[in-house]
Amino acid sequence: MPETEIDRLNAAVDAFAAKMKAKLAKKAEEGFAGWDAADPETREALFRKFMAHVESQCNGFDEWVDLANFCMFLERVDDVGGA
Repeated sequence: MPETEIDRLNAAVDAFAAKMKAKLAKKAEEGFAGWDAADPETREALFRKFMAHVESQCNGFDEWVDLANFCMFLERVDDVGGA
């Protein structure tokens, strides 16, 4: 049976999510934490870091993973914090 559009999308998301998870694990091992504090200061700090990455013009794949992780952080903080 030929691969469908949904199959290809799911495979792409799964592969990218694995890269996101690997980067998050590496950063957690380095001591980075606190992204999930549902307060305006944390959200603002995350947004500033996100924008700094955007403005850096994303010269490498690793930066795309960083941006995706910042998006996940912001979405989660907004979801939990009710923003």
